[in-house]
Amino acid sequence: MRIFTVHLAPGGADADSQPVLIREGFSLWAFVFGVFWALYHRCWIAAAGILAAELALSAALLWAEAGSDIGALSQIGLSVLIGFHANDWRRAALERAGWRTEAIVAGANADAALVRWLDDEFASPPGGLLLPGRA
Repeated sequence: MRIFTVHLAPGGADADSQPVLIREGFSLWAFVFGVFWALYHRCWIAAAGILAAELALSAALLWAEAGSDIGALSQIGLSVLIGFHANDWRRAALERAGWRTEAIVAGANADAALVRWLDDEFASPPGGLLLPGRA
């Protein structure tokens, strides 16, 4: 089971807006693509930070005249840090845009987690009304 956070769009219950589920833990795509991953997910501050960190690391390695082995290990280390923090940066970007964290849900994948959240969300509506087909 994987853990996901469910985020709802700002402005209340808009019928057209889909909830966004973000998985907890390491992001392989952010590890591999770094700044491009951040730009794709509209994490502008994270993208700028990643770019700045990569430039600073490159400059430091050039200044220190480090070998290619140390440069590769340093770049891998930075990519690992990016991979572990990427989903948190994505949550923060949604929060700054006004999205609210609605729930934390577990599921085998994002679709299963969404179904589980929707089942919980509509199982007992306000006022104790029963939905059709529910006992």
